Parts: sequence; C-alpha cells; structure tokens
Amino acid sequence: MSPSTLTAGKHTATLNGLKIHYTTLADSPGLPPILVHPPPWGVGAELYINTFARLASKYTVIIASPRGNDDSDRPASPTEMSSRHVVSDLEALREHLGLDAFPALIGHSSGGTVALGYAIAHPTRVRRLVLLNSDLLGFPRQDVSFFHEVLGHFAASPPTTDETFRAFMLRIMPLRTAGIESSSNFSKTSCKIAVLHWSSYTPRKSQSERLSSWTTRAGSRC
Repeated sequence: MSPSTLTAGKHTATLNGLKIHYTTLADSPGLPPILVHPPPWGVGAELYINTFARLASKYTVIIASPRGNDDSDRPASPTEMSSRHVVSDLEALREHLGLDAFPALIGHSSGGTVALGYAIAHPTRVRRLVLLNSDLLGFPRQDVSFFHEVLGHFAASPPTTDETFRAFMLRIMPLRTAGIESSSNFSKTSCKIAVLHWSSYTPRKSQSERLSSWTTRAGSRC
C-alpha cells in the first residue's frame, strides 16, 4: 500500500488509458482503507463524499469518481461505459493504490452492481462486500412502480444536455420516495435501516448541477 496514494484529498490516476479521479477521506494516517463506489450513471461522488465523511475517524475512505463522472475522463465511445469497463477500472485502481485486496468494498445502487461484478471477477481481491440498495443484473424489477414511471418520463423525452438532465432529475426525484411512509411494512422496518438524508449531507449548491446527461444516456445503452 502506497501512503502517497491514500493521503487525504483529491487524487488522479491513469487507469485503462483514462484519467480517473478519486477522493480520500482520513482524519489520521494509517487507518484501514474502505472503498466506496458510486453509481456510474452520472450522479457523481460528491453525495458520497459528504455522506461517508463521518467514517473518516475510523477508516481511510476512498471514493471513486467513475469514468465519465465528475472530472474523470469520458471514454471515446458510449459502449465503453458498461459495468464490465467500470469493473476493469476498479481493478486498475486497486493496483494503483497498492492494495493486495480491498478490505471492504461498498457499492450503492448501480455502484453495487459494479462492486458485485468486481467480486465475481476478482474474488480474491475483496475481503468484504457491502451492497446498499443495489441493482442485480439479470433480475427483473418487481413492485417498483416509481421506477417504471421514471423510465416512462425518460423514454418520452430523453434529456440531451446537462441542463435538461438536471431539470429532469429535479422533477422525478420525488417519485423515489412517494408512498414509502404509507407502506404497510414501513413501520416494521424503519427502525432497522439507515436512511441517508440527501438534503442534510449535500452542500447548498445542488449536486444536480454536476449531473452528466452523456454518462446517463451512455449507461442506459450498456
């Protein structure tokens, strides 16, 4: 493990021919590393930087900005935004960090798809896997009416610029939480789950300002 690659701050590594950015959070040197992988569809890393900052007192938290996201390079073709390509970047990042294996790999949403794909492709290179509300490739979604409604909005008028994509995301975000509190099982499970309050952890300047329409459209094709 190279200390210089794990110092607190923002870093850049050339992985598979692309400059990939990652952010390291650590209150002191030598803390055990964990890696957080955001969804690669364009949401970016800032949300996770703010959310996972509280773990920096016990861990060196590494948060990747996947290809096409934030300031990381965009591949030449949208076909190179597949989970397989992002998994390859993750393995290259592990080598860059000088880690024999990730002590813990955390993936949220489609970032969990990447984390799971990495564990399948490189089972000896990850010790613990944490999947947060993760997608599973090859399994149909069930009982998620809001998701189909969102897809309908997207298919009817696909955003073609970052500006229209930001407006689209702000319009459909309420659909993600609609009806949750009225669910018959909500009262039974709410005390057992961790809720990440986006508005509390995201800076006043909306994270939606960094959303990439190209990355989202590219990912939807893969």
